[in-house]
Amino acid sequence: MKNNCSDKIFYIVLLVIWLPLLLCKCAHENVESISSVRIGKNEVKVFNLTNVKDSIDIKLSDLVDDIAFIPLETNPNCLLNRPDFFIGPDYILSFEKGGSIYQFDRAGNFIRPITNYGQGPVEVSQYVWAVDESANILYVKNQGQENFLSFDLKSGEYLKKIPLAHKCEIAQFVVPQPGTFLIAPTLSPAQGSNSFFSFWQNSNGDFLGGVPAPADSRVGYGSQVLYQVSDETYYYYSKTDTLFSIDKKSRSPEWIFNLSTVDSESKSDPGSKTLNVIVYHKKYMLCSLFIARSTNKKETITATTGGLFYLLFDNKKKQAKYLNRLTVDILEQPVRPVLIKTQHDGTVYIRYNALDFKEQIEQTLLDPDIDPETRENLEKLNTQIAVEDNPILLVGKVRS
Repeated sequence: MKNNCSDKIFYIVLLVIWLPLLLCKCAHENVESISSVRIGKNEVKVFNLTNVKDSIDIKLSDLVDDIAFIPLETNPNCLLNRPDFFIGPDYILSFEKGGSIYQFDRAGNFIRPITNYGQGPVEVSQYVWAVDESANILYVKNQGQENFLSFDLKSGEYLKKIPLAHKCEIAQFVVPQPGTFLIAPTLSPAQGSNSFFSFWQNSNGDFLGGVPAPADSRVGYGSQVLYQVSDETYYYYSKTDTLFSIDKKSRSPEWIFNLSTVDSESKSDPGSKTLNVIVYHKKYMLCSLFIARSTNKKETITATTGGLFYLLFDNKKKQAKYLNRLTVDILEQPVRPVLIKTQHDGTVYIRYNALDFKEQIEQTLLDPDIDPETRENLEKLNTQIAVEDNPILLVGKVRS
């Protein structure tokens, strides 16, 4: 009887000690950084930053297939600095800020200038652009002008001007359907108030509908980005920390980012957090997270310092992790995630400066264990490139 009593006391003590630990462990394992909530008819994904505990090192090949390097031809007629690109099925377009628009083939050979930098009637200066791939047409909107310029990508010829259906400055526009534009007006105090978060028009200049902007969001700082993923379009506005799916008449929240930001009037106040979506795809999402540490105000200039972090979301596993290091396999060298660009069809590219690229190749070739085929390919590539050459593109496709 005494032994039975002692056994009971032992198990009770054991339960008292271990039960809280087990509950705590289970709670930690069940905490998800990505959850969901139903808003109306929509199931909305919710990201909770405080629940992100893990970090990860990955290779680009974990996300991207069919990786290839494309050196762009260098000659006096197509000199590039730090352009953006569009990778078409059989062409590459380069868009230089304060520069001309050039067309190359998929091997990197220069084809033609599409339009030159300047103030002429069919030239470009500060501009936004979009491509209608099905019609092989490039559309360009110069800041301060109330029309779009259109160019035939097969011939390089200028086609016509298209009126802007709603007077505003444009942050970005896309062509989700042939002959149809989805436009995100600029939302900032400098540009004044706009009545739409986004609106639609056709290539004749007819207004097709729009998504009204709430009164408290018509004027405010924040980055705006439109994303096309297959046949769907998404809109992210950093001031609201929400990613919306969007159609001609409405927007629906797709993601809500709970950053646990301190109460403040400004995103630059110490302790505040700003998230920007770098890459959005059905399978994964890559974001940058800036955490403000201090703000120095001098007359009309405000400088904010802080820490920059990267987050990788696995949308299927409902997990988000801090991204410590992203390595390009062939080079075995890290790359800044912010340099990755993704298009609606899953095409991925990274732009390399020629000097930096050669330095990375030479660093990789120092490894005695590199396999012979990779060594041969890198040595051949290195001999093709001079330090003053145009950028080199890494191009691939998001893994399905």
